[in-house]
Amino acid sequence: MQLLKKTSLVQTLLSFVLFWGFLEVGAYAQTRIEVTPMITVSETYDDNIFLTKNNKVSDFITVVTPGIVLGLHQEHTDLQLRYAPSFYWYADRSDLNYTAQSAGFIYAIILMIIAAVSWRSVRRIIQCHL
Repeated sequence: MQLLKKTSLVQTLLSFVLFWGFLEVGAYAQTRIEVTPMITVSETYDDNIFLTKNNKVSDFITVVTPGIVLGLHQEHTDLQLRYAPSFYWYADRSDLNYTAQSAGFIYAIILMIIAAVSWRSVRRIIQCHL
């Protein structure tokens, strides 16, 4: 029960931070949405697919990875979501075919810290410490 409460609290805080960043109010707050499709195709020859010393089995492996990246960009926040399944096909051993999944996100808040120190202030501090 304690773990459930902690998980629920973490999810609530994460949701708040994500939505807070994209609910900026102001005339300057413009959102740019980017959708980027992608695809990767590769072919590999493996002379020992089972990694054995004896009775080595070789095969050609084709991997096709389609994917999509969704980006939401504002003045002080960026969110990027990506998803890409990978389909592995063996030429001679179709019983080894499988699908792998890859997903992720990046969330960034850009903090602006402006500091101004006049030369007169710095000179006084240096003189006091000498």
